[in-house]
Amino acid sequence: MPVVLMAIFNASDFIGKVLASIPYEWSRTQLVSFSALRFLLIPPLVLCAAPRSDPLLSWEGWPMLFSLLLGLSNGLVGSLPMILAPNKVADQNRELCGNVMTISYSLGLTTGSLLAYGLDALLGPPVYSTCGTLNITDLCLTDGCQPLLLAGNGTRLLG
Repeated sequence: MPVVLMAIFNASDFIGKVLASIPYEWSRTQLVSFSALRFLLIPPLVLCAAPRSDPLLSWEGWPMLFSLLLGLSNGLVGSLPMILAPNKVADQNRELCGNVMTISYSLGLTTGSLLAYGLDALLGPPVYSTCGTLNITDLCLTDGCQPLLLAGNGTRLLG
């Protein structure tokens, strides 16, 4: 599931970046409001994982939907200021504006990642699957070694 969520986020982030290239006159208030509204997606995403043993939003479609919305908004909110801001400052300050935006973007990503570690710690230890694990070992027979697949309880599956 984590790989699917990352793929959904990355694909929708790309779509959001493409949508950011469509000409539209965004106001400063619209951009700040749109960015702030993204925070409303964090509690539902946390409810998709909390409590870990039985999440409140347990249907698998919920985290996919929230990842899609976060990706789209990330593409737009991440790209629009980078596109629009240099045109709002004097020509001699455009390079400085680009540098400040890049540093701010990097600090925002770092802060978000650190907050995610904090949320993960608040959720408690992960719940591991009760299905057992598969171990691959080598079984040496008289005609040589062949790989043998054993279930976690030692039952022979293949080989």
